[in-house]
Amino acid sequence: MTVLKITHVIGGLDVGGAEKMLLKLVREHEKMGMITQIISLGSLGKIGTELRAAGVVVHTLGAKGRKFPRPKEVLQLLKIVKTFSPNIIQGWMYHGNLAAIFARYLVSTESAIFWNIRQTLGTLDDEQPLTRVLIRLGARLASATDGVIFNSIESQEQHIGMGYARGKCKFIANGFDLCQYHVDQEQRKIERGKLKLGPNDVLIGHIGRYHPKKDHARFFQAIDQVLQEHRNAYVVTAGRDVSRENRELKAQLESMPHQDRILMLGEVDDLGPIYQALDILVSSSGWGEGFSNVLGEGMASECFCIATDVGEASQMIGVAGKVVVPRNSAALAGAILEGLSMTVAERQQIGRQARERIERFYSIERISREYLELYDKAEK
Repeated sequence: MTVLKITHVIGGLDVGGAEKMLLKLVREHEKMGMITQIISLGSLGKIGTELRAAGVVVHTLGAKGRKFPRPKEVLQLLKIVKTFSPNIIQGWMYHGNLAAIFARYLVSTESAIFWNIRQTLGTLDDEQPLTRVLIRLGARLASATDGVIFNSIESQEQHIGMGYARGKCKFIANGFDLCQYHVDQEQRKIERGKLKLGPNDVLIGHIGRYHPKKDHARFFQAIDQVLQEHRNAYVVTAGRDVSRENRELKAQLESMPHQDRILMLGEVDDLGPIYQALDILVSSSGWGEGFSNVLGEGMASECFCIATDVGEASQMIGVAGKVVVPRNSAALAGAILEGLSMTVAERQQIGRQARERIERFYSIERISREYLELYDKAEK
């Protein structure tokens, strides 16, 4: 396989689904001999720190939040790309995509240019005003790329419906490290011991940053019913701003009679120990989910997974878990209660099937090769 020089352009490198996938992809490509650099329009973040620790070159422009870079930062972007002279420029998400195509046509005209879109769409009213503009602008510019990568068929079709050129669109799923996420019964005992769980207690998990698209409100509505019906059920949540310091969450929990059985951890760097302790993992997204990293990690860890039918959740889970309609707390509660009614052996059997699906279809080794095959075609 041809050794490629690849520049990735992304809005920022804080912890998020796209950022975690970029980390896994670059690590795998570097193992395969590719030469990589990353440009963050924003700050370094936790993912950028991990990438640098792995020896990957990471540049930061310092643009705050998701805003456009200032003129001097644009010039810095162009200089970095021109100096590196990549074979491939890969944009990530709407802001990174726009910056990538800008650099491609101004200073690196021999490079192949790809975009990466990582979310499904609700209504455009769900998005920030600038993001709405970029989504519509992308429809006009997509035909000028060598390809637009989607991690969700649903997202791909939504964007084609908005005017993105069908012939440029390509679905590539997220990939998962099966060595990092797996079952370790001894570690499970340790992690559950830390939480003071008994042998008959069942732990339900929810992982995701606090954002309307994650639909924490309906998740906790469902959990309220579950905790009232099952005295041995406990809940652990993790994610940025998912804590009792969050006023909205605190207000909701105060109305719940069994909130003492809910542990809120906030943002967690290493989710592996949480997956080890879980019996049931819930993804409650109302919209916007493309291909859930959390769901894939939980499946690889043999959790019994329940997800709303958003993005690729249904295709990922197949028969190895439960999928329910989004934005419906009653349906979510029903699925959790069904999982609780199963025996431990029944949940474990479904968990093993879930891991087998990740092994068969979604290993990071397989997915990283799909990216390189796409890049190679553009090079030829």
